[in-house]
Amino acid sequence: MERSNLTNEFLRIEEDCTVASKAHFNACDRLGSINLILGVLAISGAGVAGAASSFNFVTLIVIASFVTGISSALLTFLNPSECATRHKSAGNLLLTVKNDARLIRMSVGQSSENDLKLESGLRELSSKKNTINSMSPQYSSDDLSKAKMGIRKGEANYEVDQ
Repeated sequence: MERSNLTNEFLRIEEDCTVASKAHFNACDRLGSINLILGVLAISGAGVAGAASSFNFVTLIVIASFVTGISSALLTFLNPSECATRHKSAGNLLLTVKNDARLIRMSVGQSSENDLKLESGLRELSSKKNTINSMSPQYSSDDLSKAKMGIRKGEANYEVDQ
């Protein structure tokens, strides 16, 4: 593979990993917020139901119990905390691939005998990235849009490069 093509492929992997990792981190943040909201609703509902029972406010007890039950069921069924952890892990793995690609890319053009090693490294990183993608949870299109907007604003840039 020609050196400029090799460099371009490393840059593509870096860009893909930057966007996908940021989207996974956005999904992690969103799911963490959902987990917090549902947890607060469950705790608050239980507290209100307990307090209302002291005063025998039947309607408030029923409403608070309903809120507690629904939010607890959603926490159990959706398990946003575990999903957030899986997204964070996927984002971190993709950042590892991005960093590896950047380090290998820096070697491109230093010697012609290196090119075969670099091609092999490119194939290995591409395979690793594909494996991570296949095992990662799906992020939403909103997470992806937010990631792309953040990248355009410079959120993924290193201060040293500016």
